[in-house]
Amino acid sequence: MPTSSKSPKATKSLLTVIILVAVAILLLFGAKEPKVLVFDNHIQIKGMYGVKIDFAEISDITLIDRSMREIGVGRRIGGYKSSFGETLKGNFESSSTGKTLLFVQSKTAPTIKIDRIDKKDVYISFKNSEYTKQVFNELRTAFMNVE
Repeated sequence: MPTSSKSPKATKSLLTVIILVAVAILLLFGAKEPKVLVFDNHIQIKGMYGVKIDFAEISDITLIDRSMREIGVGRRIGGYKSSFGETLKGNFESSSTGKTLLFVQSKTAPTIKIDRIDKKDVYISFKNSEYTKQVFNELRTAFMNVE
């Protein structure tokens, strides 16, 4: 009587393909820079580890003229770190910054720092330094208009 089950070799091949596709999607999604959107009463960071930040929970937004690597990345608690360690997203902890939420290109300066009240500070930087400055100006202007 013929059986309809797949051979072990076919099952392993299918599983390998599924794993490779999942890893490729994770790498592509992880390397993609986040979108930062500014609304009347909050900031929305879209992408892997995205977050909504109400202006009421922000104490300050500053632009630091150093890269996250210079500031002190620390260790990854739960997050994404590209194979070369340049793209960092998610939860990190270091002796210099404490517990943080990162959306950064670790070697690129400047870096935006969002100080939050009773929550993890958020750091943002993009591959393009000028774009980082532009996003900072938008965030800072919106934040100053709320206060």
